[in-house]
Formats: sequence, C-alpha cells, structure tokens
Amino acid sequence: MGVILGDLVDLETTLSSKYFLNNSGSSDIYYDSAYEKNLDQDHRSSYLFNTSLAGIESSDVCLILGADTRNEASLLDLRLRKQAINGHLTVGYVGPSLSLTYASHHLGLGVKSVEDLMSGRHPFCKLLKKAKNPCVIVGSSFRSINVISALEKVFLNNLNKKATFNLLSPNVSSVSFNEIGISAFNPQQNQKYDILFLVGTNSVSLYRKLNPNSLIIYIGSHYSVTDLKLSDVILPSCLFIEKDSKHLNTEGLLQKSNRLRSPVNESRPEWSFFQVLSNLSGNGKKEVQNLNSFYSSFSNEYPFIQKNKKKLPTYKNLNYIIKHKSTKDLFGRNLEDFYVNNFLTKSSKTMILCSNNKEQKNFL
Repeated sequence: MGVILGDLVDLETTLSSKYFLNNSGSSDIYYDSAYEKNLDQDHRSSYLFNTSLAGIESSDVCLILGADTRNEASLLDLRLRKQAINGHLTVGYVGPSLSLTYASHHLGLGVKSVEDLMSGRHPFCKLLKKAKNPCVIVGSSFRSINVISALEKVFLNNLNKKATFNLLSPNVSSVSFNEIGISAFNPQQNQKYDILFLVGTNSVSLYRKLNPNSLIIYIGSHYSVTDLKLSDVILPSCLFIEKDSKHLNTEGLLQKSNRLRSPVNESRPEWSFFQVLSNLSGNGKKEVQNLNSFYSSFSNEYPFIQKNKKKLPTYKNLNYIIKHKSTKDLFGRNLEDFYVNNFLTKSSKTMILCSNNKEQKNFL
C-alpha cells in the first residue's frame, strides 16, 4: 500500500496519511513532484529560507541561482524589488532571462556561469566579496544535497563567509514534507502497489502506468485532472476555503488558514478520510473527535503543530559532501506556466484565459 501526496496538501493530511500508512505496515509515502530532488532532511537549513523574508531588507547583494522569484515567490520578490528600487540591494541571477520589475544583472544561463562565480572568475564576484550581508537564493534547479553543499562550502570559503544560503521551495507543502520526513516520488524505483492513494496530485496517468493492476483511490476537491478516469475510486474532499488547515511556510513558520464557508454535502477534509481508515483498521487515535483533538494527539511527536507563527529552530549541516560533476547544462524554467501550474488553477476560467493570452518567451 502506498500514498502519493500532491504539492498543495495541508499539514493535517500529511500527518494523518503517514500515521495511517505506518500503522498499516508500510512506509511508502511520497510527494508528487516533477522536478524536486530529495534534500538533507536531518538539517532544517537544507530546506528552509534561512535569511527570512524580512531579513532580505538588510541584505546588500543577492545572488539567485536557478529560480524565478517573481513567478515562484511573489512576496519574496516584492521585498527584493523594494530594496533594489531604493538602491540598497544589487541583484544578480543565473538561469533563463527573467521579467523582473527592477534592475538586475543576468550572470549566465547554466552550470558554467555558476562555476565561474564559485571560482572567482566572474566580474560579479567583486560585489559578492565586498558585500556586508549577502544572501544566496537557490532554486529547484539545484535541489540536490551534494550540489547545494558543494556550492555553500565553496562560496563561504572563497567568496564571503557572511553569506546566507536559502532554499526556495515553490510548492506550498515542500517544507512540511521535509519536516515530516517525506521524500519526492521516484518513478525509477518501479515499486508496485496493491492499493495506491493519490491525494490532490496533478495527474493519475503516471501512477496508473507504473501500477496497471493497482486499486487507485483519488482523494481531492478539484477535478481538473484530465486523466481522473484512470482511478478506480474517487473520494471527494472539501475545498480549501471549506476547511481550517495549516502549513509550514518557506521560513519554517507555522501558518493557519481559516475556512470561509461550510463543506458542501458529504465532502470532508482529506485528513479525516485517513482517520476513518485508521479507525477501521483498529489503529486509529481514539481521542480524535475534531480538529483540536487531532492537533493534541500529534503534539508530543510534532510540538510545533499547535504553535502558530512560531519559527522552527534551524539546525545547520556542517558535514559537506563534495560530489558535483561539472556539466554544460543550461537551466530551464521551474514553472513553465505561472497561471496553470496545479489542479486548482487549472480549474479557473480566469487563469486559463490568462494562460492562453500570456506573453510568449523564446529565450529559454
């Protein structure tokens, strides 16, 4: 039995599905991602935005590697824009051309440019070395334990010891998954399942192809998934505006979303399905009657779950692993279409209209 969690799944569903699966004798729980690679989950500095969003306003030089802050993290980009327009911040980036609304330096397209920066051969290195409070933002193109560790060590030793490295997670649930210890799904594992739960995933076809004889159960609220007919059972969950939920944001802050209306008919939050399944198997948390008792039942193992807006402490990885192969690869865009990049936006007529009329870019 396995569970695949979509990139918008809330913290409650992450905890309840993992609890259900583990108590059923399986540890095959993963998150659905087309581009993210597994990180060092033992050290929070490996998957958090360590500078913090507010801390950007005290930085004087920012180096962005393989990320599009405007489309992937608009609130962060507003901080960068404010500082850049006021003349307090110099921004340089490596990757495809970006349509930023403030002055920036395009430093290159791929790995070769990063190697030039790390070796001190790039002209931008002069600014990095003189910076009083530089920050480095690493995007999904670099999401690898070995590569990030190598970059950080070289940077701190050769360019600026004051620099802070930050992982930018474009998916709302990325930090929660890493904190709970859930890794990205790897199709090459070719694992077969008798029963496979897909919770808010953006597609079904990949998992049906890998598991042609499995009972696939899809749990979700929006049926913009075009291949939903490939699943065997559909359990309709309530909309995100119909439930109270929590997430860990890119800084490691626990944030709560309050529902705007009651669920329609018999739909219910995703976490409750797994709670019922746990009860039916005889392994359920008997004290769980509502969301508050749900939080209490997990508070010993995950004490942060009841502490809204309290930042997780950062544990830094000091044991660097240097195994980076030099390549001539160029970095592509992490988000091909900002307007329709998940099952929620694919259900929006307005977002589809924006997507159909968006500016066409040919420069990578």
